[in-house]
Amino acid sequence: AQAKTMPEFGAGGRQPFFGKTGLDYWLGGKSGLFSMLNPVAIFAGFLLPLLLPLRQRLPLLLKTTPAFGLLAQLAGASLGCFFMAHVLLFRLHAPNRYTHYSASIILSMAAAIVLISLADAAGRWIRPFFPKPVAKSVAKIFVTWVVIGLMLYPASLKSFLDVLYLAPTQGTLYEFLAQQPKDTLVASLSEEADNISTFARRSVLVSQEHSIAYHTGYYDQIRQRVIDLIYAQTSPDLGELQRIIHQYGIDVWLVDGGAFNPGFMAQSKWLQQFKPAIDDAIATLKQGQSPALRQLMPTCTIFQEGDIALIEAACLLSQPEF
Repeated sequence: AQAKTMPEFGAGGRQPFFGKTGLDYWLGGKSGLFSMLNPVAIFAGFLLPLLLPLRQRLPLLLKTTPAFGLLAQLAGASLGCFFMAHVLLFRLHAPNRYTHYSASIILSMAAAIVLISLADAAGRWIRPFFPKPVAKSVAKIFVTWVVIGLMLYPASLKSFLDVLYLAPTQGTLYEFLAQQPKDTLVASLSEEADNISTFARRSVLVSQEHSIAYHTGYYDQIRQRVIDLIYAQTSPDLGELQRIIHQYGIDVWLVDGGAFNPGFMAQSKWLQQFKPAIDDAIATLKQGQSPALRQLMPTCTIFQEGDIALIEAACLLSQPEF
């Protein structure tokens, strides 16, 4: 009930879960059975239950019958955990975690059984219509065509076997941060904060990737940090900025081209989750009031590359209020 009121779990949220109805809710997304079904050949696996009554006419299918028990056990265990996760939302995390991979495995194996069994049956059917040498040639051509098609088609898909690895995009930034003390804490509302922990090995106060809302004891603190950063980053009051720096022990503040851009903030799905703070920040920027952080960038910036800048917190604390 609490999650249904949170924008983080709504359509476009950090962990979109609610907002879908009917089959969309039960078949796709984090609430559904099938998060991803690629390539299209995998759909042949759904034919396996329909072919089982015909296995006497499909000799090769008879030989794979012992494997059906293993597939059924895997499917049963996955479905059991899936529905239990729905009953106990979100104590067992997202329901699709229990079917995302097992469904792909089951359907892949089932599709292989179906396609090979049908190919074998087709070969047996055409054999009487051709002389033996011709039948063999036709069979070889058919099998070659099927194998090549099944191999090349998935290779053409951008999303197939995509491991979602990220390459460093700001190498000089990471090198600079890696040279700072190991206990350096970086504050930022930029998407670049997602990468700092991995590529620079330095801590961030918040980031979009760290903002997972399933555990409220953890996320309540993260949410408050984001709200505090939104107000501090866009406030013309230097005292407010300095208070947040003291409160969290911030060492450097990272900003990018969208840090003071109300249009960017309005389009950021992540930042739009933090209302009314983000609406207040956009209103402040639209009124033409220059944030204290922006005014002190020329004085306190210790690193800049492209539209990314690191601002030293100690410098910000040393400035008199204006």
